[in-house]
Amino acid sequence: TQVLTLFPYTTLFRSEIAAATDRGTFLARDLDKAAKALRDSSSASEHPIEPRLIDLLYQLQRKFDAPEVRLVSGYRPGRAASERPPVRGRGSNHSCGRAADIVIPGARDEDVAKAARDLGFVGVGLYPTSGFVHVDVRERSYFWVDRSGPGRKNRERGILADLASKSDARAKTRG
Repeated sequence: TQVLTLFPYTTLFRSEIAAATDRGTFLARDLDKAAKALRDSSSASEHPIEPRLIDLLYQLQRKFDAPEVRLVSGYRPGRAASERPPVRGRGSNHSCGRAADIVIPGARDEDVAKAARDLGFVGVGLYPTSGFVHVDVRERSYFWVDRSGPGRKNRERGILADLASKSDARAKTRG
């Protein structure tokens, strides 16, 4: 059995979750463990986590044969992306349980971002100044780089739009 190990920097609550298949697939009780690991540390708020996000984290851990996925941030309360008006920059997939900011020990952030982009139907943000990769699950892939530092105004710059479309098409073919 393969195991996803989540290690949040904020709570240091290590969670080990057994996967049912090589691509992930976790039982409901295991998704509850993931929700606890990805909870908001400032309020201890938990929120259901999108199962596809857990599968994504598992696939990245396996791709790099890493001992764990380190969580910089997971669920954050706030206005969900699905509740926001159609204006860019408002709302967050973090507030829907569909996003995590991560570090994969032993892997370069650029390599983690590239591997995540290949999976399709994902948002992947590379934050080189802050030293993490944002990953989320969504209906259409979008990739970006943000060189702003912690506490600075977001300076996101979209990249690789053609690759995003191709990645989604390949993922659709894979099922």
